[in-house]
Amino acid sequence: MSSYQPSDMTERSLLDRRAFLGAAAAGAAGAAVAAGPISEADAAKRKRRKRKPRRKKKPAAPPARPLPPIGEGGTPPPPAALAAIAARSAQGDAVTFLDLAAFDANLAVVSEVARAEGWAIRPALKSFESPAFIGYALGRLPEPRGMVFHLRGVDEVLAEAPAGTDLMMGYPPSPPELERFLAARPPSKPHRVRILVDSLELLEHAIRLAPSAKRPFEVALQLESGFELSGLRTPAELDAALGRLRASGLPLTAIVCYDGHAAFNPERAFRQTVKDDAQKRFAAWIAELRAAGVDTDRLVRNGPASSTYKLWRGAKEPNEISPGAALLFHGYITEDGHDNEGLQPTLHHAAPVHRIGPPYVPLTGAPDPQAQGRDGVSIKGGAWPNNSGSLASPVHPPGLENDELSGGGGNNQSNFYAPKGALKRGDYVVLRPKHAGDAIDYFDALAAVRDGSVRRVWPTVRRPGGGITV
Repeated sequence: MSSYQPSDMTERSLLDRRAFLGAAAAGAAGAAVAAGPISEADAAKRKRRKRKPRRKKKPAAPPARPLPPIGEGGTPPPPAALAAIAARSAQGDAVTFLDLAAFDANLAVVSEVARAEGWAIRPALKSFESPAFIGYALGRLPEPRGMVFHLRGVDEVLAEAPAGTDLMMGYPPSPPELERFLAARPPSKPHRVRILVDSLELLEHAIRLAPSAKRPFEVALQLESGFELSGLRTPAELDAALGRLRASGLPLTAIVCYDGHAAFNPERAFRQTVKDDAQKRFAAWIAELRAAGVDTDRLVRNGPASSTYKLWRGAKEPNEISPGAALLFHGYITEDGHDNEGLQPTLHHAAPVHRIGPPYVPLTGAPDPQAQGRDGVSIKGGAWPNNSGSLASPVHPPGLENDELSGGGGNNQSNFYAPKGALKRGDYVVLRPKHAGDAIDYFDALAAVRDGSVRRVWPTVRRPGGGITV
């Protein structure tokens, strides 16, 4: 099919020509009438001539190119290979790579511990930031469970996740967030949603909303673990919450005693102290629940996360764990003293070189004395800091050093000194981010790679702000 589009003048010419032909045809018809009646045979011929020609059928759209098999396992590519993939596939844009082989390997490490302890795995999905990636991960678990942190993402996740997926919140919702969620009809795919409640105030709000809610939900109580996250701090407050739940008929199906403050210091002795304290509190809460008539064997009992789950081996209080950073192997747990044996980095950024040359001192034009014979290189993007402000670290090519005199790192442009001749315009610099969720959150999509090629391009989650009204 031609892509030709007529100009205004061409359109006008065509219209003028049609008008002229129409007038000529009218004149001819009038002459024929004036000449007298025509025969039936001539009338039939004219009728045939006036039939509109048949429209040609539009050619069928070419079938969609089948996606390559997503596969499993494999060998993680080195950063240099990721730079080559970006040069072939990213069309000059920055990209976040998700290494499927590394993720599969990390999931196997965590799964081995969980199987030995009889625990389920409920990944902390704020590290994933992509509904399709979440669907990929949950589909590889014996039971599809996940921990979500914002209700706006629940239905996006459910659209990609296996039927029967069980989602529990890792943050308590704000009251308006909960109102909007419960006012929307749920997807038809079988699933369950457990709302995390951290206070009597939020529980009362959920109870008020329940009669008019358009979707069912369950309650998970967040119990104080020493992290000072919960308003349920005493046995009396727990008893009051249980009384309100019984009166309302809302189902209590989970409790959470989270020890994430163990990540504040990677030293094993500190993490062990935090874990031991959280375990004592967890055991006391379970005893209180049993005394109040709750069958705790039927509850989901969640707590351990990436920084401590291995320290909980042998403990009976939890029956599921919620690693996130361990599965992505990034941020504060990367090579800093946590239990990282067997884990591999899964996420890398790649950004293209768009400026290169000998570096000069601004204003003076003098050669930069810090360059020491190196090239000055600028890439599009490259900083993308984590929640503490730490920047992504360049890992390819070797020998890059931040050029603070030219502006240092930034989300729009980053500047480096590079070994002479190591890079040219259009080449890609590969960086390793410091935090999984933050690393993905800057990007519109994840490029999932395995064995040297891009297997999928997965959109990231919907960003906040879509619920604003005028």
